[in-house]
Amino acid sequence: MSVALKLSFDQIRDLVAQCQPDEKLALVRDLEEQTFAIRFPRLLGRLRTAGLSLEDITAEVEQVRARRHGLRTTPARR
Repeated sequence: MSVALKLSFDQIRDLVAQCQPDEKLALVRDLEEQTFAIRFPRLLGRLRTAGLSLEDITAEVEQVRARRHGLRTTPARR
């Protein structure tokens, strides 16, 4: 036997509010899995429009490495 319930979004939200924290986390994980195919392309679109080229990223990484290396090789002052 199959039963279908028609619930509004607000009714679902109210039901979720009554769940225990671990149940809410399980719902979040389920929703993340179900919406990954929508969220991932959106993320890629935002990253592509960020205006960073591979050269920009490489230059920044090299600058950070140089600063970190400089900090590690500098003797501590007393």
